[in-house]
Order: sequence, then C-alpha cells, then structure tokens
Amino acid sequence: MTAQELNTEFVGVKDAAYRYAVSLLHNRSEAEDLVQSLYEKLWRRRLLIRQKTFVQLVMVSVRNMSMDILRGRQRERRNAGAGWPGAELRGASWPGEEMKWEENLSGRGDDVVLWEEGKEQEDMAKIAEKLIAQLPQREREVVHLRLVEGLDYQIIAEIVGSNESTVRMAFSRGKSKVKEQLVKIMDYGMERKESR
Repeated sequence: MTAQELNTEFVGVKDAAYRYAVSLLHNRSEAEDLVQSLYEKLWRRRLLIRQKTFVQLVMVSVRNMSMDILRGRQRERRNAGAGWPGAELRGASWPGEEMKWEENLSGRGDDVVLWEEGKEQEDMAKIAEKLIAQLPQREREVVHLRLVEGLDYQIIAEIVGSNESTVRMAFSRGKSKVKEQLVKIMDYGMERKESR
C-alpha cells in the first residue's frame, strides 16, 4: 500500500476506529492516543498492508490495543491495592475517567423533527447507550460494531475473533437485554403518569 492509499483508507475508517476505542475504553483521550498510535504503526508497515482487508485490520488492531490498555489498568489497580469502589461497574480505572454520555450523543436528531420529539429521541438514545455500556464486554462490542458502525456479522466475527453464529447470538442477546430494559423504563414512565 502506498502512502497516499494509506492516508485515503485511514481517513475513511478513523472515525469508526475512534468510536470503537471510546466504546471499549470509556475514555476519550486514551481513545485519541490509541488511534494516533495505530496510525503510526500502520504507517511504518504500510508496504505490507493489503487494501482489501484494511478495515478489518484497523478494527482488530483497535480492539487488541484497547484490551492491552484495559489489562494495564487492571494491573495498576491490583498493584495499587483496593482501588476505588464501583470502578468495575463503570468501566473506568479511576474517578473522573468515566464516559460523559451527554458529550457522546450531542448532535443526534433530525432537523425535521420538532424540538420536543428530538429531545425525547436524544434522551432515549442516551438511555440506550448507557444500557449498552452495562452489557457484558463481548455483547457490548458486538452491539456497538453492528448498530453504531454498521458492520456485517462476518466482519464483526473476524474483529472479535469468533465465528459468525456466536456473533449473531451475542448481538441478539445484547439487543434483547437493552430492549427489555428500555421497555421497563418506558413502562415505568407510563405507569407513573397514569397514577397521578
């Protein structure tokens, strides 16, 4: 792959790679650093890269580099002692690193939709994103890659290192868990309004 081809291909996939890194790390600055570091690694190996599998290569690399960072966080917590309560639930290693969901979803909504409807959709998207973040890691990854990045099951299977049927099952389970929780939240809101 030439330098020009690498730049063109990377520009097309860097936003997806960044979003995927943020979904795994829950830390924007680490995700930015990871994508920059990945670009540097790809640049050094550009002559060995095939264009045909570039997207898969980038996404698998993002996943692997993210897992390395997460393992490093776990080592730091073990070495530092008890850490802080609730860190495992939030996916962050120290207070202040947890994801700011409001920033992540800004700008979503249709211009044609009335402001109130747009606000309601934005609130539901925020809730859904928080519910997705609470899924087990494999389901969270698959749901993110399928819904947010729009990747095919076959490509997702290559990225997460699994077979296609396992990916489909993880997506189905994750989606049904999120749907179940959303229905509970929506039903609770309806029951509350009716009881007034």
